[in-house]
Amino acid sequence: MVKKYKSTSDQWRAFGYQKAIQVLRKHPTQISSWEEARALPGVGTRLADKIWEIAESGELRKLNEFNADKDIKVIELFTNVWGAGAHTARQWFQQGFRTLDDLRTKAKLTHQQKIGLKHYEDILDRMPRTEAAAIEQVVREAAEFLAPGVIAQCCGSYRRGKPTCGDVDVLLTHPDGKSHKGLFSKLLAKLKENGKCSHCLFICLFVW
Repeated sequence: MVKKYKSTSDQWRAFGYQKAIQVLRKHPTQISSWEEARALPGVGTRLADKIWEIAESGELRKLNEFNADKDIKVIELFTNVWGAGAHTARQWFQQGFRTLDDLRTKAKLTHQQKIGLKHYEDILDRMPRTEAAAIEQVVREAAEFLAPGVIAQCCGSYRRGKPTCGDVDVLLTHPDGKSHKGLFSKLLAKLKENGKCSHCLFICLFVW
């Protein structure tokens, strides 16, 4: 529902569902009544109705309606293009585009969006933990070559023990608190030199 409401630009409802998801993840037991759902922090009457509907039937009528909406399906398809948020996806839809091939052949795309379309399926595919661990090792070896003693730690879904990962988040730091600063650009260049990085989609040079 979060993705559906984001696709329709209803950020408020998307935010409400996201909060409810976080609360439910922390709830120690399965919801057994409407009253229990309503008592959850931040859950109002309407969200409690939806939670109880799912608990009772295993389905949500509103979600089924969204899934049957062809327009929303197209916007969601476009939203999954790297570098294209919900706003851009809706603009493409309003311009008459309906398929990824439409975007490739007719849309005015940024450099990141062109790469995102080229590797659309690959970016969406989740990788096994073994692949994530191998990527972490490649990054660690390159980082240690540039800054001996640096600590490279895989975070995100990998650290949480998930069986698959959508991406690999590697945190870099150093015991002396300073040797890791300015390392990112050098590391990126090293990975490209080693043939381990084919494209750079985004760079943020903020350092904690």
